Amino acid sequence: MTIPSAPHQATAPPTGTAPAGTRPAAAPRRAPRIEDILDLTPLQQGLLFHAEFDDTEEGLYSIQLGLRLEGGLDTAALWRAVDALFARHANLRAAFRHRRTGEPVQIIPDRVRVPCVEHDLSGLDPARAQSELERLAERQRTTRFDLGRPPALRFALVRLAETRHHLILTCHHILLDGWSLPLLVDELGTLYRTAAAGGRVPDDAGLPDVAPYRDHLTWLAGRDTESAKQEWRRALEGVDGPTYLVPGGRATGVPVKRQLTLSAAVSGRLTDLARGRGLTLNTVVQGAWGILLGRLTRRDDVIFGAVVSGRPPELPGAERMIGLFINTIPLRVRTRQDEPVAELLSRLQDEQSRLFEHQHVGLAETQRLASAGDLFDTLLLFQNYPSSPDEDVESGGLRIVATDSNDATHYPVSLMAVPGDEMLLDLTYRADAAVPGGAERLLGRLAAVLEQIARSPDIAVGDLDVVSADERALLLDEWNHTPGERAPVPPGVAAPIGRPIPRDRAYVLGPGGELLPPEVMGELHLAGAGLARGYINRPALTAAAFVPDPFGPPGTRMYRTGDLARWRADGQIEYLGRADHQVKIRGYRVELAEIEAVLAGHPALTGAAVLAREDTPGHKRLVGYAVARPGDRPGDDELRRHIGARLPDYMVPSVFVWLDSLPVTTHGKVDRKALPAPGSSGTGTGPKPRTAKEKALCAAIGEVLDVPDVTLDDNLFDLGCDSLTAALLIGRVNAALGLRLNIRSLYESPTAAGILAEAGADKEGASAAGLDTLLPIRADGGRAPLFCFHPGSGLSWCYTGFARHLGPDQPILGLQAAILVDPDAAPDTVEHMAERCLELMRRVQPSGPYRLLGWSFGGVVAHAVACLLQQRGERVEFVALLDSFPLASPDGPDGGHTPADERRLFAEGLGLDPAPLAEGEITPRRVLDAASAEGNALSELDEQAVTALMKAAAHHIGLMSRHTPGVFHGDVLSFDAGSGRPVPESSAELWRPFVTGAIENHVVAGPHMAMTSPRALDHIGPIVSRRLSGTDD
Repeated sequence: MTIPSAPHQATAPPTGTAPAGTRPAAAPRRAPRIEDILDLTPLQQGLLFHAEFDDTEEGLYSIQLGLRLEGGLDTAALWRAVDALFARHANLRAAFRHRRTGEPVQIIPDRVRVPCVEHDLSGLDPARAQSELERLAERQRTTRFDLGRPPALRFALVRLAETRHHLILTCHHILLDGWSLPLLVDELGTLYRTAAAGGRVPDDAGLPDVAPYRDHLTWLAGRDTESAKQEWRRALEGVDGPTYLVPGGRATGVPVKRQLTLSAAVSGRLTDLARGRGLTLNTVVQGAWGILLGRLTRRDDVIFGAVVSGRPPELPGAERMIGLFINTIPLRVRTRQDEPVAELLSRLQDEQSRLFEHQHVGLAETQRLASAGDLFDTLLLFQNYPSSPDEDVESGGLRIVATDSNDATHYPVSLMAVPGDEMLLDLTYRADAAVPGGAERLLGRLAAVLEQIARSPDIAVGDLDVVSADERALLLDEWNHTPGERAPVPPGVAAPIGRPIPRDRAYVLGPGGELLPPEVMGELHLAGAGLARGYINRPALTAAAFVPDPFGPPGTRMYRTGDLARWRADGQIEYLGRADHQVKIRGYRVELAEIEAVLAGHPALTGAAVLAREDTPGHKRLVGYAVARPGDRPGDDELRRHIGARLPDYMVPSVFVWLDSLPVTTHGKVDRKALPAPGSSGTGTGPKPRTAKEKALCAAIGEVLDVPDVTLDDNLFDLGCDSLTAALLIGRVNAALGLRLNIRSLYESPTAAGILAEAGADKEGASAAGLDTLLPIRADGGRAPLFCFHPGSGLSWCYTGFARHLGPDQPILGLQAAILVDPDAAPDTVEHMAERCLELMRRVQPSGPYRLLGWSFGGVVAHAVACLLQQRGERVEFVALLDSFPLASPDGPDGGHTPADERRLFAEGLGLDPAPLAEGEITPRRVLDAASAEGNALSELDEQAVTALMKAAAHHIGLMSRHTPGVFHGDVLSFDAGSGRPVPESSAELWRPFVTGAIENHVVAGPHMAMTSPRALDHIGPIVSRRLSGTDD
């Protein structure tokens, strides 16, 4: 395991135009030491993921608390109290980083320098001082934290007058939850009182001992994971997709906050309802929110995120711990139109009670158990803390008053309910959140639902009204009596139907026939004078389609069209497709007509269709069919970008089929049954990896996602990647290829080809990393690493295929030639090279037992390193040689060879077929062309790098021809190429003079150059794996 160095000590720079300063500098001290390394809670993992995924948004998951300090302030005592607070609570000092394999950890240094900045605004008039204070607070809130450099918490002290200050506390949510804030403020007050009185802090403060955060992590690790998973599977069984209030679940605009307070009468009736029916007030709010979501999303089975405290009563001291304990769980609300609301609430509480002991399971895990991807885009928090951060604190002649607080999540819509004599509803939504019915109206709709429940708890769910009086007037009167003009429609945008003609009426209704607000999708119903009477001689169909009109005169009927539509804000009805043309892809409900409209809007296309195909059992995917204008066919990636800019990622087809024309039926409609399967057109199968880097990348993806035969165009999220595995996958990819990609790049380019393109944006850095002397093919694992020595080319990329055959606990490290990055580092002898290799190895593994493997020239080096280790008293437990032999052995070639031999050795040293380079001058360009033709990894390098490889290969040929091996006292596992070997003897015969133990020899089908090909490794890999595991009998 590799852990980065301890974080730097730093002070936040001064900000603002008013006079500013920082806390007095402390005397130089030693660098911090690592005190502890901790795992992360599930929610911490999620917060770290979002911090790394969205590395641009300001203030994401920042919490800010403003404290007004009234009275004489001893600034030095305040900063001593802050330092003591961090000394007491180790988890506040955490740095959040990743192991090489992607697993996150929090590293606890024994000390940190807490950023504390001071501003003096006392010389400004009150109005200007208040404006400047707000600006400073906003700057503190929006300045991002580097979670790898602790602490993720900072203070700003603003002086407004001699006895009036304002303390701004800003931290990342990954450190603290809302429950912790009043505890932190209370403890800070106690520490300040002690410091101001001249006492030592924290020793003289009289505070109870801190229950370490590690106790909570230990408690989490001791939970019965399997039984918890079983309960969550049961709870989420039958979920048919996510509940997205915002189409696609995406919104990135600035957060907008709205508040609404319920009257004391309504709040009191809700409290009485909860008490009288044996419910919690939290359940009542959850049920009302679930009903509203169902109405706005046309679902009777909705899910939203619910925040739980996460403080188990059986954990001693949990109620006084400062840290992040909360968790987000998926809360499911299933409704029936005829069910009384009170019964729904009782059922909801019973369902949540069964999950109470399992609320610690991380959201990524519960969503994976549901097999439906992200399950929601709204979050509900019912604030029920034992104490409030708004409560005043008296400390050392100082009155501490909480003035305001701010936070922001990545969710498009978040709701907080604060109980009290007048319940407060606090809504935060993104400014660009396209909420059906309008985000600004959400609080009013929820309040209306709660008021109806408070008034009539036994009201049927379907009888709850979410349409306001002014909206009802628009829908039933104004828009139904004024024909509108046809508006121009941009390409790719669904066309509006318009408004009803005179004497006709149109309604957009929910599943229970309830009126829906503008912008909310429902089924289109038509009524009025132009309505037919029914279907001739088909009474059953007539009864189903022609139903009573509850909004028209008595006895009138309306027609259920089966079309999905919504009223737009301009009073036009917009057609959204057929109700029976929805499909489910990766757990998402998808309207194919919507995708087709966007695809057809591409200016280079004359025709388009989209199908959901399941050509491989269990693997349903979207397939786009496109007809291009003559001579103007765009690329598939361009079509993906075109659709992805307008629709969510899950609505982008994974493959496109190009046709000369769309097949049509005799009625002129697209004949969907005649659309060909992607494979039959020759364009639907993804390209296979060819180069070593492509193969290494696809192998790493397949290993993490447990999917064989990953192609370059496979969508990783179709293969099962999620937020939990994304970090692991990026860690594994970076380790395998020597890259520095972040999680966001994976989401923006979720294919192997896309990842390689992202890496190519910094090709020079990627190439340099790929030439490093130590190549971490798999960096971490619990067993002794397998060191793989480079062949004549100097590169160890060829060994990446072993990752699929060796267990996930087996580290694999490639040693590469130093001459590739430093021409002056060329060793004089193989023994000299072995010395340098050993230096690198001991940085990773200081002592034995050692495991060594080498192909071709790499086998010679591996043998030399094995001899050197034994000379130094180390144990070597495994040596494997892949078609390797000592050139200068008395039983083999004598080292003198013809020019043809030198060309062959040179090509083989580069890992190339010698034939294309058998004649003429060998230049870097010829090498690159030959490598490209073979799909060799060298094709990814530039001519300068290839020149270095050519020099390295030539140098290694010389070293090998002059080398006389030593004697290794141990066993050797040997593999011979089955064809094209330059010598007739087996490796066992050639190595016998230099090995005193047993030499076990295997013959592998294929030539020398294919010894690390997938086919050869299918033979070699299992043998090596069994030997390393000690199970070979």
